[in-house]
Amino acid sequence: MDSTVQVILIITIVLIIIGCERFLAKINFNRRAASTILKKRLLIIFLSTFFSSEFLANPEPTSDIIQFEFQSESILVLEQGFSEAMAWGDYDNDGFEDVYVSNGWGNHVNFLYKNDGEGGFEKVTNILTDDKSNSLGANWVDFDNDGDLDLFLCNKLQKNSLYENKGNSEFEKLNCELTIKVNYTTSSAWVDYDLDGFIDCFITNYDNQPNYLYRNLGDGKFEEINGTWSTESLSSLNATWSDFNNDGYPDLFVGNRLNNDIYVNQNGNLVKLSLIPTQHANTTYTVCLADFNNDSWLDLLEINWFGKNKIFTNNQQGDFTQPPYSDYSQELENSEGGAFGDYDNDGDLDLFVTNDGLNSMFENIEFTFHSTTVPHSEDDLGNSNGIFWVDYDKNGTQDLFITNGGNQDNQFFLNNGNENNWILINCLNEHGSPAIGTKIRIKPTGSSEWQMREINSQSCGGYGGHAGFIQHFGLASATSIDSLKIEWLGGKAEVITNIEANKEHSFKQSPSTNDVAFVKSDKKNTVYPVPSSGLVTLVLPKNEVFQLALFSPNRKLIIQERNIQGTTTFNWNHLTAGVYFIKLQSDQSTLLHKFIIQ
Repeated sequence: MDSTVQVILIITIVLIIIGCERFLAKINFNRRAASTILKKRLLIIFLSTFFSSEFLANPEPTSDIIQFEFQSESILVLEQGFSEAMAWGDYDNDGFEDVYVSNGWGNHVNFLYKNDGEGGFEKVTNILTDDKSNSLGANWVDFDNDGDLDLFLCNKLQKNSLYENKGNSEFEKLNCELTIKVNYTTSSAWVDYDLDGFIDCFITNYDNQPNYLYRNLGDGKFEEINGTWSTESLSSLNATWSDFNNDGYPDLFVGNRLNNDIYVNQNGNLVKLSLIPTQHANTTYTVCLADFNNDSWLDLLEINWFGKNKIFTNNQQGDFTQPPYSDYSQELENSEGGAFGDYDNDGDLDLFVTNDGLNSMFENIEFTFHSTTVPHSEDDLGNSNGIFWVDYDKNGTQDLFITNGGNQDNQFFLNNGNENNWILINCLNEHGSPAIGTKIRIKPTGSSEWQMREINSQSCGGYGGHAGFIQHFGLASATSIDSLKIEWLGGKAEVITNIEANKEHSFKQSPSTNDVAFVKSDKKNTVYPVPSSGLVTLVLPKNEVFQLALFSPNRKLIIQERNIQGTTTFNWNHLTAGVYFIKLQSDQSTLLHKFIIQ
């Protein structure tokens, strides 16, 4: 479009807005309401025209044109609701990831869709969709290490819900520490942050309510861990665990109505730091970490309702820097969700942002994001919340699913792809569950760059959802992987070479010889005090003689003692702060404990 014509159209749109406002004011119509409605609708029309016509004078895309096809007959778009989050995961262990959709208003039921493995979905009605709990966030997570995915729901002004997967697609609603309190809960983020072998939970709450951190005790119970997150009322909207400093411990990022928070994980202790991304307030709906510049360090995306969206690059020294101008940072669109994905399979991560208005898509060109054509349906009313890229049919192209509010249909687009190559990596922990917290690095044959993904239970998307656990990589013209490195959370890294492209590869973590897992015991035994300054007392059965093994926070054997019996006190004040594990072995039993040194 000629620049002169563009300017004339801008002036015309402005004059139309002013004229309509004056007319409606004369007939006693609410002028402020009229202004808001007119500006939003005309802005959508204007942006649709200009951003799709190279208005920003972007560089020519380096990849082939990708065509997205709206799936108007898919069951995913045929049910209306006030949809917020989506959670992708293979709850029935058939090899294909299914999707759960939460609905947060009007006591609407939630949706569950089973992936049939043949390119379609089937609607499922069961206990997961029966109650009308006004759900916001949703997470598939194996909290009990039995090899199948359970479901946790974050509910608004009601108790949260935890459903245990009993197998054969049957679920049971549980009562536990996570489901007692009534809050305005927006999201939950899960990871084994203390590396004890059980996945823990951080819960964010809005409406000036504190957040909660729960440690998984491994016996179906959780204990609340206090910290600044539980004493401050920050009106939080989203959180994610991510190891941004590459030390092997997941750190915690919290998006708030005011300034955001970052807690660095120091051997299982969370320490709040004032880093660059925490020094501004924009009502952050989504925090997301991904390596968009292929330097093997996780960068940070903040999706904001008030103010512009922000990307921070990892400075590899424990903080972030904000790069210069890019298209994504010039928008003021009331954004809620954002997700990275290599939709064109060219080897770098692109970006999609959902807005309360026209959505936005940005192509990654030489690690700078540039606006590109946005997939949309004819009845798009501009009120989108959640968004994820997902290769649900495992054909190598990332498709697009968007959840919408305002009682409108959700949107599902198929990616028709191009000629570039790809690979899918599925990492499972030793229990057969998604290896949350694990990092995957690949180096395509003929390339000097490493790409990285981190398996995450809560990242991007908007309002508390998560993408699938199977990781997708675009390879451009590479036909194989020279090297694949898997950094298991709490375990050793392993390297695999010469891997075939254009297919899925699955890997399962081997049990560690030093792995510590809790064993249920009816023995009368205890460890105190917890937490401790270094003096630790064990109370053991008097009729048994135990051998003691003490493991560090990363589960390395550091101390061994023999002939322990009855009540014994140890002075371990030389140990650094963190979560430690004690294994006690006798001829009759095995006892395991964890304790904290602060």
